[in-house]
Amino acid sequence: MLASKISQQNMLGAGGSHFDSRREMLLAGLIVVLSLLISNVIARQTITNGVPGPPCGGHRCAPGARCVNNKCVCQSPKQGIGSFVCVQPDEMFCAIFNDPMVRSFGAEHVHVPLGMKFFAAHVLSNTCKRKNSKVVKSDGSCDVRVYAWGGRRRGKTFLKGIEVKIMVTTDTGLYHHATRIYGEARYGAYKFTEEGNTFAFGSGLYGWPVQTQIPDYGYIRTEYDNVYNIAILNVELCGIVVALRPAELEEDPLLLPSGMFISVTQPCGIKYLSIEQSLCSPPPGDGPSLEDQAAELSARVGTRVSIKTMALYKVITSDVTQNFPGASPFHIMMSETAKTCDLEILIPALEQCGFILQHPKMFNCIDTTTDMQKAVYMIDECFFAYCESNSALCKEVQINIRTSGCADKVPTHERTIMNHTCDFDY
Repeated sequence: MLASKISQQNMLGAGGSHFDSRREMLLAGLIVVLSLLISNVIARQTITNGVPGPPCGGHRCAPGARCVNNKCVCQSPKQGIGSFVCVQPDEMFCAIFNDPMVRSFGAEHVHVPLGMKFFAAHVLSNTCKRKNSKVVKSDGSCDVRVYAWGGRRRGKTFLKGIEVKIMVTTDTGLYHHATRIYGEARYGAYKFTEEGNTFAFGSGLYGWPVQTQIPDYGYIRTEYDNVYNIAILNVELCGIVVALRPAELEEDPLLLPSGMFISVTQPCGIKYLSIEQSLCSPPPGDGPSLEDQAAELSARVGTRVSIKTMALYKVITSDVTQNFPGASPFHIMMSETAKTCDLEILIPALEQCGFILQHPKMFNCIDTTTDMQKAVYMIDECFFAYCESNSALCKEVQINIRTSGCADKVPTHERTIMNHTCDFDY
């Protein structure tokens, strides 16, 4: 496939410089994939198969919730999503769950397909301790960066893995801790794979999971809830928890909703950073909401940008290396194509190429692979056609969709590349 990709770009006349740069991206992608294969040799697997209570309105309730009138409700004083996560009153949370829905720290909701690795959140906090139900801050600091990526389940994408990079500074020293956890479930058996390292912000290869001891504070390490089937990285000294439940691939995936959540203890002096890149927008008063960011982007490009397009823009263009387990060189190419595209062109490209992943019938038709390579490849071609005003490639994408027998799955009520003239005039 890689050889045909290079050959196709050459035939379509993308230009020598563009051809060379895309060939370099493919080679870089191959290096990333090979490094992943090396690092994944050393990892720990954990299997849980808990059954946390009877169904309640199609779900099993989260820890701290109970069934009320056939609906999972967080028990007071806790708050949250009763079927997925409940937190304390002084905590805020962002959840990315089901197929997938993003619920931001500011309680905004947006649906966005997740076919690649993205920046979920970047949080700065003081070190802190909870004493007698009160939170006491100290002089240390924490920098926590959370990334995640999706995986395919039939015609939709569900969250598959998380990567958390932590730097803690206290009066006893500087500490680095990185954890990568991913998995899947089949017939109620949840298999987690965990890797770690202690390099600065997770640079370098991952290996056996790590636990980091911070004097006077305890350990940073991953624990597994064998009843609720959740991997939990509790960074207690920073007031931050990151948790993952992978998707059930065979049975009902909504019975135990899959996804991740990030909870933060506000009295620990939480600050939200990298807001322009992270998918979990901050709560009111702590930075611009997703709606605010969409409005700002609308002003820049001169046309209305929805929060759904804004979220997809963040996923595609955030400064994240596509080096997750299951990544292909085409993930890297798609990301680089989007990052180097003129903004005024990229926004309509996102809206008119995204249907390949956003519509289950189309996704199922165009790609039957588990790693979504074919769909990602097609979206990259679509982006490149727009971003380079490449009429030949635009027509080639249209032909490929038609010859694949998927043209009848294209949404007719939306503007897509399929109803584009391929006569670019910007």
